Amino acid sequence: MKLFDAYCSFGELALKPPSYSKNAQELIAVMDRCGIEDAVVFHSAMRYASAVEGNEHVIRETAGLARLRPSWAVMPHHTGEQPKVEQFIDEMSSSGVNVLYAFPDEHGYILDEVVFGGLFEEMVRRRIPLFLKPKWNLVYSLLKQYPQLILVAVGHGPHGDDRYFRPMLERYKNFYMDTSCYLQEGGIEEVCRRYGAHRLLFSTGYPNNCIGGPILRLLAAGISPEEKERIAHENIESLLEQVRV
Repeated sequence: MKLFDAYCSFGELALKPPSYSKNAQELIAVMDRCGIEDAVVFHSAMRYASAVEGNEHVIRETAGLARLRPSWAVMPHHTGEQPKVEQFIDEMSSSGVNVLYAFPDEHGYILDEVVFGGLFEEMVRRRIPLFLKPKWNLVYSLLKQYPQLILVAVGHGPHGDDRYFRPMLERYKNFYMDTSCYLQEGGIEEVCRRYGAHRLLFSTGYPNNCIGGPILRLLAAGISPEEKERIAHENIESLLEQVRV
């Protein structure tokens, strides 16, 4: 079964986990060892240092590596750290970027329409996904403001989060979840039964997670082979194909 990792990263880290990849080539080697064919990736600097420099790093280091799909982190344009919406979208297009991340806690901004309204409107129009490690109150607020926004909650915890995310799965058709930390017994099966396999994206969360756990959880899930294929690679491929930058 083809595996397409929707949420992983590379780059130097101040607090080093047992296994991590300093660069894109090392990440490719890890993917080869674990049987992962493609990945949407971000550079650690995008989250833990300068989003601007991290965005530059991920483009430079993934150049020529078709298996790694680069993403960018968003920042408020008001401080001059990133260009305004039109230029930012143009630069996404020229750099081959189809996914955006937001790290509001790490970079100290409010993720709402006051700060990002123009960008979110373009993201809705162009079907650009926003990946976000959720604080659920923030996700609720954001989807109330932009109910058509494609939002992927990544790295959510394995226990107790169902009461937070199930109402959003029911209400917002463009709300998706990754599987990197969703290891709850019967969780994948229940989401597929109630909401459909198309709402889940396979991911590992590497290097914060060991890669084997999410892979094993998907392979052992009590769902059909067709549902496993959707989660393993078809859903993220479909989201990327719909983007219009």
